[in-house]
Amino acid sequence: MQGFHKAVKKHDKQLPHAPCQQFYTHILRTQPWVQGDHSNLLIKLSAIYAQLRGQTASAAEAEVSLCHS
Repeated sequence: MQGFHKAVKKHDKQLPHAPCQQFYTHILRTQPWVQGDHSNLLIKLSAIYAQLRGQTASAAEAEVSLCHS
């Protein structure tokens, strides 16, 4: 999402007569996949990544909780 904001902001800076950041940001924020809670998916992906690294799942969940706080 940050990449999108950066690209639209650059567009508005280059073409000030045709701003689009506010419009597209509003459209993007109303999409269900942006509004959803993806924490369970993040925990599952972290557990898989932890298994690949040889770490325990609880250590991976601790890392995820640190990222969200």
